[in-house]
Amino acid sequence: MSWCAASAVLNHGAVAPSSRAGRTRVPTSMQLVLLEHSIAQSSVGLCREMIVRAVERSCPVVVVCVQRQPQLYPSGAGVHVIDYHYRSVHDGMSLTHVERSILAAVDKLAQHTRMTVVLDSLDALVESTQCSDRAAYAFVRRLLSFLPRFSRVVLGYDGDPTASAASLVSSLRCPQLWVGIQPMHDVLSGPPWTHATLSVRVHPAAFVRYIHETYGLAPPASHASLRRAAYEDALLTYPNDDAMPPDTSPDMRFWSVVHHAARRGPWGVLDEPGSTGWWGAPPTRWASLEAGAARTHSEPVMSWDDILQDTDGCLFLETHIYQSTGKQVDEWALCAYDTHHRLRIKALDHYATAPIAPPPPQHTQVPFNLHETPQQRERRDQVPLPFAYQLQDATPRGSTGQSTIFFDPESEDDEDDDDPDDDLDI
Repeated sequence: MSWCAASAVLNHGAVAPSSRAGRTRVPTSMQLVLLEHSIAQSSVGLCREMIVRAVERSCPVVVVCVQRQPQLYPSGAGVHVIDYHYRSVHDGMSLTHVERSILAAVDKLAQHTRMTVVLDSLDALVESTQCSDRAAYAFVRRLLSFLPRFSRVVLGYDGDPTASAASLVSSLRCPQLWVGIQPMHDVLSGPPWTHATLSVRVHPAAFVRYIHETYGLAPPASHASLRRAAYEDALLTYPNDDAMPPDTSPDMRFWSVVHHAARRGPWGVLDEPGSTGWWGAPPTRWASLEAGAARTHSEPVMSWDDILQDTDGCLFLETHIYQSTGKQVDEWALCAYDTHHRLRIKALDHYATAPIAPPPPQHTQVPFNLHETPQQRERRDQVPLPFAYQLQDATPRGSTGQSTIFFDPESEDDEDDDDPDDDLDI
């Protein structure tokens, strides 16, 4: 399967392309996914798709609901839900109690099998247990240690810089989080233990349209691997004659504007006083992101012009992967709901999907005739060209053959070519 960061997020796959052709990509021993949501865009749709795909791969999932109701997430075989969204510290809720519940579910579902643990909100966990950032940091480290190899932990958090877990999330992105962590259930031998941190931010299409209309910056087009992943995600064969645009270096202006504009909190934090963020800038045209949206997208490739006209069922994933080797991978990907209400990876093109009509010929817009008749062509061929030799003799046209050149040498000129040193005074 073609590698891309969006596929690694949705399918719990490898976090980097293979270094050799045909080599099997092995996922990291442990993944930590930091899933950001905001008042303008919820991450429930993406989280639901991650759970559904994990169950399809026979991977058990433990969902810890602290902020949202369990009905928002898929249920059934392979999904164990722990409901804390109505409880608080006054009801005896603590980090120790949550940790024991997760550990009991892990021992029950999959002690030696890869699994996924989803915690819907770090902010709600900190507020409900009234714990410190240091205690929550230690809780995440213990959670990463007692999961089996090749598992993943998904932690949702609020993108508001003033949220309860803002400083905690910054600490979780640092590589020091993984120092000294070794899975308790790691009974597999073979490749060394590795890790990766995936920071995923979900952007609505209205936000990207705001960036384009305000700053004149369009999102980057999908690279070759992302286009192949879009076809594979749609269960289609990648065409050999795909009009794939060449891979270009990313525009750092777009990434910088996205970073600063998205960090504005729900009440205009980091913005001018009285502002309500980018979504308060008129006109903001909102689109439906529900699974039953009126518009669905079955084609694997979408154009930016089509998204500008109708953004229903579309969202963008901003993914940053921090590997154990120190390498960082950044990607901007488009996702949309298909006819089966499943979130799929889409390839983004900057040109329109409809064929562009060729421009009219220019000679139809001039007031004179540019065509040539046979008689005009014959007369044109009979006109002698300037400086051309006549066929009768070798005398150039326009010459009388009686020209004479007069040369008066000066004292510095050397008349004898056979003795170039005769003018030297030795």
